[in-house]
Amino acid sequence: MKKDVLMICSTDSLFMRRLDGYLRTHLHLDLEIVNVSRAELLHQLPESRRCAVLVITESSVSKAELNEFENVLILMEKAEGVAEEEEPYLQQTRDKGDIPDNLQRIRRISRYQSAARMKEEIIALCMEMDDTICGIRYLSGLHVIGFYSPMKRALQTTMALTMGEMLAETRPTLYLNFEPFPSQLFIEKRG
Repeated sequence: MKKDVLMICSTDSLFMRRLDGYLRTHLHLDLEIVNVSRAELLHQLPESRRCAVLVITESSVSKAELNEFENVLILMEKAEGVAEEEEPYLQQTRDKGDIPDNLQRIRRISRYQSAARMKEEIIALCMEMDDTICGIRYLSGLHVIGFYSPMKRALQTTMALTMGEMLAETRPTLYLNFEPFPSQLFIEKRG
């Protein structure tokens, strides 16, 4: 099932509305954003099965059942001890010894960080997913071949392009060149 929903859960409706507005404008991922003000209803929503990332405030964590969500970003609300203190949910599961199998990642960030920083954390969580947001899977057998030479005019581009052409005869190949504008090579080949 394609996971294409970002859920934001907070009892503070103003904060949730502002974060939602920022993410809709600046998060350029194909995600439907759903806002939930009551954490106890999270697992009952049909969108929860398609949730790629759950962004939830610390005060709502104790009311929510997080074992259905693979990627959780907890927005810590306490000013001191944010890095050292373990969220109540994790402590609860450690005590019981029943950490859910499908819960892959829980990250924490201060709620008082900039919205840009929260966006970066959401993107980082999405990039770690097995299935990316757009449904592309990592292909096994993928090879990266790089050419580098600190010397100028060592025919590095010519050699890399020739190697790319040879590889393209047997398998799909993507050639990337990081020179500002290597047009000289293409002009020489045509003429």
